[in-house]
Amino acid sequence: MEDKRNYCPIHKKRLVITKTRFGPRGDCPEIGCTVVLWYNDETALPADKETRKARHEVHILFDPLWQTGKFKRTKLYKMLSSYMRLKPKKTHIGMFTKEQCEKAIEFVNSLHHGTDLDRIHY
Repeated sequence: MEDKRNYCPIHKKRLVITKTRFGPRGDCPEIGCTVVLWYNDETALPADKETRKARHEVHILFDPLWQTGKFKRTKLYKMLSSYMRLKPKKTHIGMFTKEQCEKAIEFVNSLHHGTDLDRIHY
């Protein structure tokens, strides 16, 4: 069975792959569709412009929490996984829907504001 990552989730059409200086990129052939997939990221799924923007916003807020050493990266992803009620293998920002990104931002904001997250089992 072929990888579903090779198809536009909206139009169900096979992505057209082009080589770019950033690596292979898959685009939906449907005119006006903004679905894109960067093939150099194994943990990403095709997404439209709005979802890609939301994923980027999550990374901007989430990544500094582990990059600065405030949290261990693995621990932070485990906390996010529990908060979002996702299996760890599905807790990759590049796989998130726009709605999941909103929930991830809610999680990050709760950490920034010192909200008690003890109810989460890590």
